[in-house]
Amino acid sequence: MAKRKTPPPHSNSGSDHSGSDLESGPELFTKHTKTSEASSIKRCRQLSQKQKEIDELQKAKEQADVERLRKKVARLEKQAKKHQHALAAARKPTEEEYEAIPNESEEEEEDDVEVVRGINVRSSFKRGTAVSIPSKSVGRSQGFHANLHRQGAPHHGAVAGAPAASAKESQQDSAIQSLAPVTNTTAIDSASSPSRANVSPVPDTSFTDPTTPGILNVENAHILNTPTPRGRAAGSRLKKPQGRSHIATPLKTAEFAHEEPPSGRPKAADYRDDIKFLLLKAMHCFECRILTQEPFPDSDVAILWAREIWTDVCHTHSEGDEYELTDRMTTIIVRHKSNARGDVVEEIRKHIAAAYGFLARDTPSTRRKNIKLYRALTSRSTFLYKTYDLQEGTRSGFLGNPLILKVIKECFFKMKDSYGIRYRESFDSIQLPTLSLLATGIEHCIEEWATGIQIQAPFCESDSKPRYVNHMADIIKWAKPSPGIVRSICKKLHDRAHRATGITEDDIPTGHVSAAAIEEAQKELEGRTGDTDSEAEDG
Repeated sequence: MAKRKTPPPHSNSGSDHSGSDLESGPELFTKHTKTSEASSIKRCRQLSQKQKEIDELQKAKEQADVERLRKKVARLEKQAKKHQHALAAARKPTEEEYEAIPNESEEEEEDDVEVVRGINVRSSFKRGTAVSIPSKSVGRSQGFHANLHRQGAPHHGAVAGAPAASAKESQQDSAIQSLAPVTNTTAIDSASSPSRANVSPVPDTSFTDPTTPGILNVENAHILNTPTPRGRAAGSRLKKPQGRSHIATPLKTAEFAHEEPPSGRPKAADYRDDIKFLLLKAMHCFECRILTQEPFPDSDVAILWAREIWTDVCHTHSEGDEYELTDRMTTIIVRHKSNARGDVVEEIRKHIAAAYGFLARDTPSTRRKNIKLYRALTSRSTFLYKTYDLQEGTRSGFLGNPLILKVIKECFFKMKDSYGIRYRESFDSIQLPTLSLLATGIEHCIEEWATGIQIQAPFCESDSKPRYVNHMADIIKWAKPSPGIVRSICKKLHDRAHRATGITEDDIPTGHVSAAAIEEAQKELEGRTGDTDSEAEDG
């Protein structure tokens, strides 16, 4: 009987198979999970080109926003700082605050070169609202700082640094004054100006030839009244000028460019081209009088000047036509007195820090240095001298400071059409009123550093005229003992400034035929009989 084969037990084989499957299952799951994660990560890192462009645009926009906010913050900080400076300037510092500034550090660098900072307030000759710095006009103006007033300054028109005149000398000067001629000169002066002799309250102190009509010799400068800031002398009120005797034909009416009076501020462009040309010429001649005769004329004197200049301009440049000067046209001409003064002060302000050594950095130490320098320069008009030692208190060379010649070059001899070239008769030699105006402008710009930092202020007439009057008195007192030497100094100032331009006599636009050409034409006339060319050919 055959034996039945017993199949292997399923439990053992099943147990072995099941154990193998259980052991390999977790490994397969883990491997599959890692592969899925790697694929997912790989897919996330691959961005499309469009998405990249979007991200870059978004990033650039965010950077632009940040930059705009940064600039806005900087601008607001700058405005706040300017506002603080304005408030500090409006309030006069006390002596205790000045002494509270700490002593300068020895470790601080002395040769820092920085751009001059300050509150930019436009000068009086520009349009717009200007910041007014309060000051009192007693003798020489005290400037912005009540406690930092000018030392040794005269009051009520006295001459700085000079002993008071005796009563006897004063009586003699008053007696001679009534006989002294008071004349003026202009860029287009002619001998047909008789009304000019008794109208100006300001002495003309030109150093040209004393025999020239309308020019006052420096020897007689001391016997004339120096204008005072408190008003005119007795009998100086002027009447409205009458027309000149040589005007026989009726005056024409100046026509507007568009036949109707334009609205707004009067200007030369409101008129026809020929009238506009005459107005511009009159404005230039008026500015020459401001710069060389009297920078601060009274209103009636300025109007008289405008009328005289207009008559001369019409007589010289209008080809025989004489036009009536209306009030509107007078305003256009007279308004330029502040332009002439303001241009000079603007030029001085550019060079004042480098010329005298003011420091631009706003720190307690630099402010202290600037205040000391301001005090030393304004003491006894030290800023006008060629050489000076602020420590020893010595100085020499009155009106010899290099800044004076530099400003003369830049203001009057910079180009071919500058006033010193076009109107040489008014600037050769340099006039005493011109030097007085420069001294006044330099002092004004130095006063802007009175608080230790530069705070620009308008060059207004009310504050500057008293300074000008005193500087004029000082210069006349200085010139009186040696008029010939002073005349040579003023002539040399003109020659050096003119020579620096490199412009020769042939380069000056005169509008006339040269002397050599006239002489050549005269020689041609000697061989002619007066017959026309056609008659000569027929013969």
